[in-house]
Amino acid sequence: MIKNLTKYINNIQKLPDIIIELDSFRKSKNKNSKHLVMLIKKDKNIHQDILKIMNFNIFDFGTKPQNITNLIAITNLEFVTTLATALAITKSINLNLFSYAVTIDDFLYSNILAMRITDIWIGKIDKSLKNELLLLSFLQNISKPIISLAISENKLTEKFLNYISNSDDLSQSEEKFTGYKTGRITANILKQWDLSYKIILPILFAQDLLNCPEEFRLKAVILNIINQICNLREPLCDKNIHKALEDLALFDFEIDIFLASIDEIKNIINKTI
Repeated sequence: MIKNLTKYINNIQKLPDIIIELDSFRKSKNKNSKHLVMLIKKDKNIHQDILKIMNFNIFDFGTKPQNITNLIAITNLEFVTTLATALAITKSINLNLFSYAVTIDDFLYSNILAMRITDIWIGKIDKSLKNELLLLSFLQNISKPIISLAISENKLTEKFLNYISNSDDLSQSEEKFTGYKTGRITANILKQWDLSYKIILPILFAQDLLNCPEEFRLKAVILNIINQICNLREPLCDKNIHKALEDLALFDFEIDIFLASIDEIKNIINKTI
């Protein structure tokens, strides 16, 4: 078990200034796609990341050119604003995924898939709730690069990979090696950046639903489900979708809406392969 995880969290960089601009844009009553495109292009790194992400098979441009304007058209303004914010946040972390035996693109894919499913699934239920959860669905796994770095620096990578390869629960594996649930590690990272408790608490309790305050329970449950089906090493695998369905039944969610949303994202993936 890693004894001093705190030092890795304390070494995280400050968030870039563009996040303040993106947040101001989100709160604006007169926001439009041209202004958002201008903001994104202002930061070359985020612009390049978004151009790369457009090649992910979870976006179907059809015959349209792959540019930010069309990304907004096939998703929505809130989604792309949140995507830019999420990518800006990841720039403050050393994206070391060595201990998971995955690439940076795999990490980005699973997190953006989580946003995409949130947008499609929760968008069918409550658009306001969907907008609140978009960023959280991406951020809840922001601790994985920190966990990976700590594991590799403590020479535990081989043991960790062997363990997760023989386990059905990635979260339990992470807790065994770090001593903490990933939600707690993520929450401490978000506290380091002084983010709102409305972002931190649903993520903190997504893997601790029994102790979750009632105010955040719905968000925590949804984040838990999304985390299951967007597993970093096996996104959208059938066994995790089945587990998610069992959990959804416990919380009286409408299964038909969930399944229709999963079919929708799978159809997009199949069209773009």
